[in-house]
Parts: sequence; structure tokens; C-alpha cells
Amino acid sequence: MKKIPFQLVKDYGIVALSYIAILLFLRPAFFGEYKITDSLIVVAIVHTFVLLLVYAIAESVTTFIFRRPFSYSDSFEKRLCHFVLCGSVCIPVMMVFLTLANVIMMHGMEHIDFAWHDGNGNFTLEWILMSRSSCVVASFIMAVAMIAISEARQMRYVLHELLQINRMLEENQKNTVIASSEEESEEEVLLHGDTRETLTLNPRDILYVESVANYLNIVFFKDSELCQKRLRSSLKEIENALENYKFIVHIHRAFLVNINFITHVTGNAAGYKIELFSCEKLFPVSKSNVLLFKERLKL
Repeated sequence: MKKIPFQLVKDYGIVALSYIAILLFLRPAFFGEYKITDSLIVVAIVHTFVLLLVYAIAESVTTFIFRRPFSYSDSFEKRLCHFVLCGSVCIPVMMVFLTLANVIMMHGMEHIDFAWHDGNGNFTLEWILMSRSSCVVASFIMAVAMIAISEARQMRYVLHELLQINRMLEENQKNTVIASSEEESEEEVLLHGDTRETLTLNPRDILYVESVANYLNIVFFKDSELCQKRLRSSLKEIENALENYKFIVHIHRAFLVNINFITHVTGNAAGYKIELFSCEKLFPVSKSNVLLFKERLKL
């Protein structure tokens, strides 16, 4: 099992510190005026470390259940499920650890069994269950905060990546088109459909190929004019026919595009959208094709 990302550990630390700090600032609303004493600072530090320990245990359990570590690049739905489960695991763990911490601070380590025994020495969960409401609230706040933080970090990552892509596209447009394999040439290729219809063209002139039902719309340039040809075929067959031309990229289940004609890439955490030369429509890049797309762009 892979390690838990260090950035995630830092984010849990931010949440723990923020939560304890908020509780300290809210104390006057419930207990009146008070002075920040050394003992109060010790309590805050202890509770912060307890929260971090609880988060670490909950994250480890959640990672084990999902059989994979958390990733900031995951979809919103996966991140939501991850932190909801993590928050649920936090509740019982937090109840136990906070009760133990309180008992140790008030009675000392030698009386730690007070956490699960009553005054007569009988086993009870009464003291542990007393903190259930606050632990539910703390776990809920943790889950919401981590979802928000992960969304912000993913957005920042996507914006940084988009900036890199568009900067690289500008450089390519100023200098030269994206290099392809040595086998490529200016020779034309013959594309066959399931019927007798064919299309002969230079692959470098293809703008994009769109799959519509059982047909393909092939949009290409001919003598500087934008043309379109419809063939009865599958996207897979055309992709195989053009497999030696690395500038033709499968970005979506319905689209092949020529990355030499990409003018701009936009998007957000939900995914990328491509703008092509002389074309008003936007072309989505599906998450399953993002790695291939970035590889062909040499990102």
C-alpha cells in the first residue's frame, strides 16, 4: 500500500490547528471572559496533537478500506466519499482519544482506567459517550474543511497545468509544429469507410474527427478551405489508420483532434476543453485520455 501523501498530512494539521484555535476564540461566548493561561495553552496543544493522531488513524483506515491512498487529482465524487468515510471513522476514535486525554490531564497517567470505569470500578462507556456530540461536530467540520481544501488545491494544480500547456502551445506556434515520428511524411493516406466511400488526404490537414452514431465527420483543410467528409466507420478504425501520426490524438470517446491546430486550452477541476483553429466549438478531454493528451503535448 502506498504512503499517505505528505501534503494531506499538512492539510490535516491545518484543520486541527484551526479547529482548536476557533474553540479558544469561542470560549468567551460560553464561559464568559477568561485569561489565556499556561494550562489552557497546554490543553490546546494536547488536543491539537490528539486530533492529528485521530485524523492519522482515520486516514489509515480509510486508505485501507479503499485499497488506495488519497489523491488530490481524484474526481470530486471520490474525494467526497473519501472524507465522508474518514469523518465517520473519526467519530468513535476521537471519542476514545479525547476522553483518554482529558483523564490523563485531570487525574494523571496512573488513573487512565477512569475513562471506562465508574466510581465503583464497573466497566462503562458513559464518559466516552459524553463527548459524542462534540466529536460528531468536529468530524463533520473536518470532512467539510478537507473537501474544500482538496478542491482548492486541485483547482490550483489545474490552473498551473493549463498555464504550462498554453505557454507551450504559444512557443510551438512561434517556432514549429509538434514533432512526430520519423515515419511521418507529406504523403497522403487513404481512409476507408464501411461502404465504398473513401477519403484521400494528408493527415496534417485533419482538424478533427467526430464520431456521430455509426458515422464519422472528418473535418480537414483543403487549399486553405475548411471541408467536411462523412464516412460510415468507427473512431477506432480511423485511429488505427492514423496511428503513426502522433499529432492525431484521441481526447474523448467521440473525438480525435490534431494537436497542431490547438490554439488554447481552458478548463477547471472537472476537466479540460480544447479550442481549435477556425473552429467555434470546444472539445472536451475525458479524464481517461488526459495522460495521453499531455504526453503528446510533451508536457
